[in-house]
Order: sequence, then structure tokens, then C-alpha cells
Amino acid sequence: MLVAHAVLQNAPVEAYAHWLRVLKPEGSLCLRCNSFDAIKSALVQLNTVIADIRTLDNHSFVLVKKPYDAGDPSFLLTLGAEKEARQAYDEAIELYRQAALWHAANEQTYYRQFMLYQRLGWHAPAEKAAQQFYLCRQTPALKFQQAQLVLQMQDYPRGFRQREKAVANVALHHRSPFPPEGDDILAKRWQRQSPKGKTFVIWSELGLSDEIMFAQLAHLFKRQLGVAKLIVLAHADAAALLQTHPDIDEAFDVATWHEHLTEFDFWEFPYALLTRFDRPFETLPKRHPYLFAEKAQKRRFIGVFPLNRSRARIGLAWRNADIPEDDIRSVYNVQDLDALVAAAPDAHWVCLQQNLTAAEKQWLEKHRIAQFSDEIGGLADLAGLMAHLDFVVSTDTPVIHLAGAMGIEGAVMLSAPAYAWNWGIAGSKRNMWYPTVENWHAPHPLASWREIISEAAQHLHAHLHNRTF
Repeated sequence: MLVAHAVLQNAPVEAYAHWLRVLKPEGSLCLRCNSFDAIKSALVQLNTVIADIRTLDNHSFVLVKKPYDAGDPSFLLTLGAEKEARQAYDEAIELYRQAALWHAANEQTYYRQFMLYQRLGWHAPAEKAAQQFYLCRQTPALKFQQAQLVLQMQDYPRGFRQREKAVANVALHHRSPFPPEGDDILAKRWQRQSPKGKTFVIWSELGLSDEIMFAQLAHLFKRQLGVAKLIVLAHADAAALLQTHPDIDEAFDVATWHEHLTEFDFWEFPYALLTRFDRPFETLPKRHPYLFAEKAQKRRFIGVFPLNRSRARIGLAWRNADIPEDDIRSVYNVQDLDALVAAAPDAHWVCLQQNLTAAEKQWLEKHRIAQFSDEIGGLADLAGLMAHLDFVVSTDTPVIHLAGAMGIEGAVMLSAPAYAWNWGIAGSKRNMWYPTVENWHAPHPLASWREIISEAAQHLHAHLHNRTF
């Protein structure tokens, strides 16, 4: 392969990696340039891939690729993760860099770099890794996933706009289980017109967690943008709960939208709402808390707790209720939770999990943890129980989103493979959506749930230490 001088000018090291990637072992990359100094910096970084550098004349150099079968990149990525676990970050970075050189078209190599740089607080290298994540193959799917990384960097104006561009050609039934339909309805999609004095509909897009989280934007639309009537279409389980939001006028089950939507002016999906604003998210007006338990639901659970308030009341959830056992955000072996419960032996623990299995019920009984799975019919009922709690610990489920929306102190236990953009920069203790919820991160990319929960137990013990209830 021959690369001309004009192409070499200012070419980043990633360009060399992609040129070498298409060569067979011991293949040659010929470079035409005015001096060796122009390419020296890149070649130093490529030393793990280049077997030999030969000079043909004053303006030509040949790079010979090492006779190495790169194979599966997981080997180098696993080694890098093991170095992270030992906090040998320089060695981990070098292994991830080698993986990117040998496997320049594998996005996971750049994702690992991105996550490590974020945990270390190195924002510029993280930004570069996010760019390479997409550039390595430039597919629509990677463009969408790159938008998630931009959102994780908390650049919401850029991230949400990129996400919308990535899904611009996606059929609406892939965005919502009950999408808008009919020319009259579709024509009312919001195009950034002033919504002042209008009736605005926020249309359900994904799951319960997203519906709870994006309900926070109701205050912005109602109080600052002057929407006259705000309607939210959501899953049936969330609709009754969203009615408690002071800025939401009506909330309906999205499955029955034909029965409820009559006259309105605009509609939009939650993820598209923030594409219309250039201001940083943290400067937008918000209400905290913004969801509440109805008095009737709160009264149902008054007798659950002893009158003595000397013990902390802690709610616990560990998996998404209606998702099969391949959900990497969830804990399926409840024995892993033993360390967490042991960290607060004097607390009054309450199970917030629904659809309990027989094994889970046995575990709860063993630890004398109260559970009301059969009495909770939806999120509104669950809010009534949670209103009596001091703290909530959960994996990434609607439960922890509800705790944040209700202003209850809590923590979300996050596994490395399932890290989601809305929890903010990897390694950060706080997120921009819920001021009362802490992030308890996996200590390293290979951490099992048992390791994550062991660290969470230490955090919980420290949080409860010297506190009175």
C-alpha cells in the first residue's frame, strides 16, 4: 500500500492503524514524505504493530507489519481490564492502545478507553475515544451509540441532537410501543414553534425509567415555556403516578391514546425534547421533588413500620421486574445481596421488588425483610410504600428513578457492562437528574455483582454511620 505525502500531512496515528489493518502479516506500507521527522511521532506509538522500518530514499519509507495474528481483541481488552482492577492504569491504557492498533475497526477498544479516561477525569482523551468509537466503522448503529457517549459526557445539546439524527429514519413503531399515527397527528410533531398557550403532548417512547426521568421536564414546559395544558402519554403503570406531578395536567395510558387525545397542538417524544434547547441542562429550571405519593396510598403502609424511629428504613430492589435473566443491569442471585444487608443489621429493611420468585421470597424470609409484592399493583402503590423510607438501594431499575423523583435519598448500584448515560460521567458520585441519588460504581470493568455489592455495603455503612433517625 502506498500513501502519498499530501495524505500523510497531519494524519493522526489512527489513520496509520487503519492503513496497517488491511495489510496481511509482513505486508508493507509505503510512505512518501519530505522527512522522517514528520512521521516519527506516529511511528513511536505504532511500535507494537510495526516489525521493521526501511528507508527507500530521502522521501520514501516502508513500514512492515509484524507477523502476528491479531485474532480476537477480547484477549487484550481482558488484560487491560485486569490491569484496571489492580489500578495499574498506565498499563491498562497501553493495552487498550495496542488493542486499538491491532483491531482498529473494533468499537469496543475505543469504548474501554473512553470509560477509563472518564473514570480518571481525563476529558480530552475521553472525547477523542468517543470520536474514534464511531469513525472506526461509521455505521448508523455506532452513530446512535456514540450519541449515548456524548450524553454520558453531559453534553446534552450535542448528544440529543446527534441521537435524533441517528434515529431520523427509524420507523415510529420502533420508538414507541403505541406510536402516533394518521396524517393529522403526525403533522403536529413539534418543530420548535413557541408552545406558549398551547396544548402539548409528551409521547411515551421507551420504558418506565425514562418516563419517570423525563417527567422532570414538565416544569420547564409549563412554567417557563408557558404551555397551557401539558398531557403525558405513558405506560399504564406510570400514568397514575405521573398525575401527581404539579406541572402535568393529564396523564393517560399510551395504549389508549385514541380514546383520550382529542384537541392538541403539538406532540414530541421525550428524547427529542432537549434537542430544542442550547442551554446546558443544569441551568434549566427544575422542580425537586416532582412526583409524590397519594395520601390514600401512604396510609395503606403506615402500619408496616414500628413507631420507634430509631432504626433506618431502607428499601431494596435488585432487578427489573419484567425483563428476562439476560438483563445485565439486574442481580439474579439474591445471595449476592447478603453483604449489603449485613452492612446495616439494625435497619428496618423493606423489599421494593415485584414479581418475586420462590427463591427470592425464601431469602427475604431468612433475612426478615418485609415484602409486599402481592399488595403493590403499580408505581403509584409503590410510591405510597416508599414515602415512609429513609433510603433506597437499587440496581438501575424504575425503583431508583422513582426514589430520585420523590426526593428520597438513595443509591444506584451500577455494573460496568450496563452503564447508562443518564448516570453521568463514569466514576462520578452524582448525576444531573436526581440530586438525592448517589452513583455506586463497579470498581473495575470485570467486577462481578458480588464485588459491586461488597463495595456498596461499605458505602452504605459509611452513609449510615453517625446518622440518627
